[in-house]
Amino acid sequence: MTVATQGTEKTPVLIVGGGPTGLLASLLLSRLQVDHILVERRQAPQPAPAAHVVNTRTMEILRAVGLNTGEFYALDRHRDARFISWVSSPRDKAMGQLSLQGDTESADDLRRLSERAAASPEHITNISQNLFEEALLSHAVNMDHQDIRLGHSWQGFVNGDTHRVQVTDPDGTPYEVTADYVLAADGASSGIARALGVDKSGPTSLATFLNLSCEVDLTQIVAEQQSLLYWCLSPETPGILIVHDPKSLTVYMRPVFEPYETAEDYSDERCETLIKEIFGSDVPVRITYKGVWNMSAQVAERFAVDNVFLVGDAAHRFPPTGGLGLNSGAGDIHNLVWKLAAVLKHNAPSYLLSSYEAERKPVAERNCATSVNNFLKMKEVTDTLGLDADKAHLPAMLRASPFARWLPSSLIDWLLKLLSRPALRKLQTAMSNTSDGEMQRQRLQKSIDNQAEHFDMLGAELGYIYSEGCAVDPSSSATPTSTTRDYTPTSGAGARLPHISLEENGTIKSSLDLVSYDGFRLFTNGTASNPPNTSWTQGLPCQTVNLEDFNNHTTAAAAFDLEPGSWVLVRPDGHVATRSSPTLT
Repeated sequence: MTVATQGTEKTPVLIVGGGPTGLLASLLLSRLQVDHILVERRQAPQPAPAAHVVNTRTMEILRAVGLNTGEFYALDRHRDARFISWVSSPRDKAMGQLSLQGDTESADDLRRLSERAAASPEHITNISQNLFEEALLSHAVNMDHQDIRLGHSWQGFVNGDTHRVQVTDPDGTPYEVTADYVLAADGASSGIARALGVDKSGPTSLATFLNLSCEVDLTQIVAEQQSLLYWCLSPETPGILIVHDPKSLTVYMRPVFEPYETAEDYSDERCETLIKEIFGSDVPVRITYKGVWNMSAQVAERFAVDNVFLVGDAAHRFPPTGGLGLNSGAGDIHNLVWKLAAVLKHNAPSYLLSSYEAERKPVAERNCATSVNNFLKMKEVTDTLGLDADKAHLPAMLRASPFARWLPSSLIDWLLKLLSRPALRKLQTAMSNTSDGEMQRQRLQKSIDNQAEHFDMLGAELGYIYSEGCAVDPSSSATPTSTTRDYTPTSGAGARLPHISLEENGTIKSSLDLVSYDGFRLFTNGTASNPPNTSWTQGLPCQTVNLEDFNNHTTAAAAFDLEPGSWVLVRPDGHVATRSSPTLT
């Protein structure tokens, strides 16, 4: 039991965790002039790059905060990344590739590229998470209404009271914070979720990986340039290379085959050996970070308990296949913070906060299922080559066997090479300049092309629709839906308002920029007939945007499916609350 300590502070909102989700929460709360404290046990942003995909919707959220998104795009250190490559090892020519821009000779791919460009003024990008955190922190600490405390750790709730939180400062001195609301942004192993007894559904472990961040100039090594990811299929150096900066930073992600091996089996000396094997002994390489992480696929049974809200990884954990984890956390915060401000500052009914779980949990469940499907589907590629993924653990099992300790190391090495020989032969065939090699590469390319959705999920990025409740009209059940890959723009209830370029007095602006995070917007086609009841705006201000004020109002009205006198009411987070009539498109 956590007990009260000397010194008590009060705050409307306490954020526990200073990763991307917690920092975005701070930025949005500051944007709405809500006082808050953020505590983060680390003294600085994490040193390792970790996640790297920042998708279109998250970039739109940064835009809504008022940040210069160009500053964030500049953090992409691999802007010429064009491909995902499947190789035996990074020095080998690719057996197959997936173009991130699609096939320029494919009408279907060109259509998708055009639709992605038209869907938003922002776009998906690759930013190492440590750089992303540093940029968010640099802005957050310069905002009003914040009190960001690095090196301060959440310890527990005082006597089980979730309004009273015990924290320790960098010196270990405890103090108490009394908060109206607590945001648990404390990560995948959330201590707050455990303290609240919140269970998670889904598998606790799909795989375990060793991550080695390497300072290396990959451009001097690889046969295939301009690749963001290299799937390395050699049984001697299996894993994935994630290129954060081709001149200086690549992460080697290697499977750990439990229970035959654990993190303890990967000493610094062994890791140095692995790095030389994959990059070459003649290449200068320095390991800057080593860590082991468990890939799970879980969603919390509850996203809210009393005044505590689980956000980001504390609420959901996905495989990284698709890059939906960090971005789902951004969506959580964007959905929640305006509701907190409405309750705290505008006397909105507290039941508005119940819509957070009702709206975000289904999105998390879909994103989790999509990520798992992407992960499992990758097996199609190795199956095409005749590589049996179910036997990948055999070298680790050999090393761990009881009799191995009695055998000479030279014999162990010989046995390991013997185990690897069948797979290496198949890879050699696939790389060979023979008719068999050409046929194998053609079959491989078909299985690679089948992974396209994994790397192109605009529908998942922008197309999620919030279900009916106190903040969304029941007509959301009829709102046109998107697939994981293909986004269907719609102004139906629950959907994100589509991006439309609006022309006014010689200037062009996005419809997204007419949405404000501090209030509702009523988009009308002329004077609104029977406008929405004021209860929809939850006490927040509401401004009218008449599409007739724009030069291209006919096109805009058609895009929003608005007849003369019709209207659509848009929430602060850009999702449609209600409209005068159900949308048909």
